[in-house]
This record gives sequence, C-alpha cells and structure tokens, in this order.
Amino acid sequence: MKKIMFAALAATLLAGCYKVDIFWTNHPETARIILTTDWSKRSPDAAMPDQYGIHLLSPELSWMVSETRFEIPNLFEPGTYTLQVCNAAENIRLDGTIASLYWEPIISSRPTRSSGDLEEVYYFYQTPGYFFWGSVTQTIEADRDYEITVPMRQITRPVEVDLTIMGAGLQDFTSCFVNINGAVDAWDCEADKPVGQRMIMSMEGELHADNRLTGATRMLGVVEDQAIEMTVELLYETENDSEWIESYPVDLTEEFRDFNTGDRTVPLVIETEVEFPPR
Repeated sequence: MKKIMFAALAATLLAGCYKVDIFWTNHPETARIILTTDWSKRSPDAAMPDQYGIHLLSPELSWMVSETRFEIPNLFEPGTYTLQVCNAAENIRLDGTIASLYWEPIISSRPTRSSGDLEEVYYFYQTPGYFFWGSVTQTIEADRDYEITVPMRQITRPVEVDLTIMGAGLQDFTSCFVNINGAVDAWDCEADKPVGQRMIMSMEGELHADNRLTGATRMLGVVEDQAIEMTVELLYETENDSEWIESYPVDLTEEFRDFNTGDRTVPLVIETEVEFPPR
C-alpha cells in the first residue's frame, strides 16, 4: 500500500512540473552595449574633447556624448555591429573613415625645378586641431550586457621647428613662414595610412634675437616614398616697399621617414640650419 501511495504522489508531482526559462537580463531578446572611450594616449597639451560623437554604421544612428562611459539607449538584436567614435577638431572633417583638412586652400603656380613648367602648388596655412578616432566591431548575443572599451587614436601629429638662419639677419625682417612640402591633406583612419594629395603645410614662425626662428603646427601625414623639403620665407618691409625672400630648400626626407608610423602623440622636432641665398 505504501508503495502504491508513493507512486501516486510522485506521478502527481511530475504532472505539476513545467519548464522555467532563466533570463540574465530584463531584455532577453536583445543586448545592451555600454561603451567606454579611452583617451589616455594623447599629446600632453591635448585636452580630452568636451564632446565627441558615436556613430553606429548599420542601422545609421549617432549620439553626441560628453562622458567617457556611455550606455547606448538603443537595444541590439543579435548580430555584428560597428561603432565609430571621433571628436570635432578645428580645420578637420571626416567623410566615412577619411579625415581631411577642411579650409579654403591657397593654390599658386610656380615653375618646376626640372623643366621650368608651371605647376599648381597647394598651400595650407591653418593649424589643424587635435583629432581622435576609434572604432570597434562587436558580435553580440541576446540577453547580455556588453562592456566595450574603444581606445582613441590621435590622428593629427604635432610638428615643431627650431631653425638657425644663415645668410640673413632676422633683425631686418618682420615676419616669416616655414613651408613643409610633402604633407598630405587626408588620412584614412581605418587603414591608418596617408591618402589624398601632396601639399605644402605652412606655419607662421616666431623670430628670435639670436637669429633663430621657431614654429609649430599639426599634420595628418606625409607622402610615402617621396622627398620631403622645407623652405623658409622672410618678409622684408620698408615704408615704400615689401619683399618676400625664400631660403634654399632643406631635405627633411630622413627626419620624416617614420612620421606616418611613429607615435603620433610625440611631436616631431626639427632642429637644423637654413641657408639663404645672397641678396
């Protein structure tokens, strides 16, 4: 009799059992992404931007963010997603993954050294701001919260010059420009390489009493496997006239050899002599 009663009780209990689904989040069919941006690798004088943008490629969604840790308000269906992050920087625009100089360029014509034919030369006189870019591609599953960190890469690299002038007394001049021929006007942030056209990056210099001049700018990159040259232009002014004189070119190919691949948070410092032709 006891065996019969136990069997009946067991059958009753089993009949009352049902499947219980266990969920780990309150969004069992989707996933949540919390994005942290890491701005720690940047030049000492480069402040973290007050705001930056997060862009989801597909579906197309964007958010403007000020905090470094941001919970994306949208929930995600299972799949693979790409998020791109960048800040707004002076004189820089972003088209897809291409960061380019954005300002009205100055284009002039001058004779080439080899043939004397005129060529168009593209000058850029502004100083680009500090531009950072990062991206992440993540495959996600439903019913999960993802903590994702995006390291931000500094794209614009500082360049500083400290030049000793030979053949001209700086006390006779009122202003100067340092021209670096061989810069590029665009950088592919995803491929991490220079693109765009060759150009001349010009920076206004500061004249010093010991016949030195200094200057600073930021550059996206330089052309690969081509010569990089620098010249200095000095402005001579009188009450009735003004004249620009230009130095002999200085070959900086070796100094810029690792510019595109080196640490972009470290300034490239150029210290050299610059010779002017006799007047």
